[in-house]
Amino acid sequence: MHFSQRLLHTRVLGQFTAITSLLCIGMLGDTMKKAGGRFELPEDEKEEARKHLEAPRAQLVAPEGGVNWSMLLPLAYAPLLPLLRIGLRGRVTQRQLDLITGGTIALALGHAAVIMFTDSSMVG
Repeated sequence: MHFSQRLLHTRVLGQFTAITSLLCIGMLGDTMKKAGGRFELPEDEKEEARKHLEAPRAQLVAPEGGVNWSMLLPLAYAPLLPLLRIGLRGRVTQRQLDLITGGTIALALGHAAVIMFTDSSMVG
């Protein structure tokens, strides 16, 4: 299969996944509305929930007012994985390609674990 065909195939699959996800979310919302209308918290729990929602927003900004790049790193991992597979295919052995991809995934999961366990709302 030519590179242009593989690229087009990847794009079509990506669009299919995005549209399917949107449809599923829309159907879930409709089902929840039909099942009982609005789901609201009692007044005493609303303030506590609002505090938990505002805490992650504060983490996105570094203490000195700049951008906290560790929170934006997953935006680099998402396109990196398929680009690694496509770019290194044929240049390294399949075993090396699998090890590189697995290492990148392990690094991404390790980063997610560090971010989650340093977040005070995640640790009991």
